Amino acid sequence: MSDDKGTVGDGTPRHEAQDLLRVSEVHFRLLVESVRDYAIFLLDTQGRIASWNRGAERIKGYQAGEIIGQHFSRFYSEDDIRAGKPKWELEVALKEGRIEDEGWRLRKDGTRFWANVVVTALFDAAGVHQGFAKVTRDLTERRRAEQALQQSNEELERRVLQRTAELRKANEALQQSTGRFRLALGGGCIVAFEQDADLRYRWVYPHNAIFPANYLGKTDAELLPGQEGVALMGLKEKVLTTGRSLRCEIGVTLETGRRFFDLLVEPRRDGGERSSAWPAPPWTSPTVRTPRTRSAANANGSRSRWPASATR
Repeated sequence: MSDDKGTVGDGTPRHEAQDLLRVSEVHFRLLVESVRDYAIFLLDTQGRIASWNRGAERIKGYQAGEIIGQHFSRFYSEDDIRAGKPKWELEVALKEGRIEDEGWRLRKDGTRFWANVVVTALFDAAGVHQGFAKVTRDLTERRRAEQALQQSNEELERRVLQRTAELRKANEALQQSTGRFRLALGGGCIVAFEQDADLRYRWVYPHNAIFPANYLGKTDAELLPGQEGVALMGLKEKVLTTGRSLRCEIGVTLETGRRFFDLLVEPRRDGGERSSAWPAPPWTSPTVRTPRTRSAANANGSRSRWPASATR
């Protein structure tokens, strides 16, 4: 408010108030023009650029003399222009007062940068639309960091899923193996054992079914007399070499006398824990044996015979 004496509401002379206003406007303009981290500029009511600051020069690459008077849509891609995005942003800002958006924008040299954009509609004291203020930040580095983090998380998730599938598959294989083992024991097989790649015994179940208590770490050649142990090792070495199962009937001489067995030898990959006393190699030989009498062994002609005198 002012009175007839040429003063404003607080008693300040009119000319002093006008001088203060001009100084304030100059300071504000200097502030806006000196900001380098933000592109701050004005648009007229049609979207043509009316001002330009140093931040706009740095971020977008245009000098003030070559961009003022141009339509701000030149910062948008051809796809955005065809979709009407620049016009839509001005319409929303005019209707709602402002709009904020993030997306790719173009520099003078044609390169893209990821921009955070705020467009604000400007009105004078009478409510008449005067244009728009546009503030743009270059968030390209933040965008790259977010994408790198997202890719890292996706790769981690992919590896977790892959590892989970591998563990599930290994668990299923273990359950199947355990099921076969239990089925074998339930079907009359009284001895099962495992040997490492050097054909040294890792375990036997029941532990005292065939050999004395000190069988661990020893081979058949060390536990059986004459050529019996050597020949038996030859059969098992063949299984390790070919990777194929072998089933036959054998006769061996034990402390309890001469006995015949239905022998099944299967190679397998060891995916479990390694024993500290007998490290598990890539191949191991789980073996299941069934005692048979000589007459029963001779009566079954469908299986191959392994004579006690066989050599390697």
